[in-house]
Amino acid sequence: MAATLGTDTYPEGRLKSLIETVFRKLGDAAKRSRKLRSDIDTVEVVLRLLKERNCLSLLEEFLETLETPAGANKKNDQLAKEHREAGNKLFQKKKFKEALELYSQSIVTAKPAFEGGEDALPLAYANRSAVFFHLKLYKECKNDIEQAMQTGYPDNLRYKLLQRKGQCHLCEGELELAATAFQSSIELCTQYDVDPQKKDMSRYWESALKW
Repeated sequence: MAATLGTDTYPEGRLKSLIETVFRKLGDAAKRSRKLRSDIDTVEVVLRLLKERNCLSLLEEFLETLETPAGANKKNDQLAKEHREAGNKLFQKKKFKEALELYSQSIVTAKPAFEGGEDALPLAYANRSAVFFHLKLYKECKNDIEQAMQTGYPDNLRYKLLQRKGQCHLCEGELELAATAFQSSIELCTQYDVDPQKKDMSRYWESALKW
């Protein structure tokens, strides 16, 4: 059944909050798009801006919530954290499939950014990407890494995701993409003064590609 934008379906202010968040991210660029010569040009520019400013993930998260009635699968960052931490314990025991299930529950439960969510969602995506890597599901791993970054994964920790992304590319024989990911990881390690040993890991993988 198609979703409708009625007050019975959505909590008051929810859609308004999403719209305000998107336009705040677009800023003056959204105003300039109104001066373009055609509707096609306007649509192309707005879509590009949405992607560049990480707004597409906000819209996708919102659309996913339209599939269930109000009150169903209520978002709760604390519960999402509990799922993630339980998944971490299983991951440490190498129970990857069980950990995968808990990380997925954490993702479903975590609040998206437009509903006031903080870091529960990106952390869950990041942790699940580690499971996918160990299961050799490299495409899924890279997808979760991208989702983690788009939903607000901390900048000072992104070097870890880029190392993992580089290893995925390496396992798939995509050497140039692997080198790019490792180099980006090294740059972030330098920018945020990360432990030299962790930085050396990216340098090791980057050097390995030159052998």
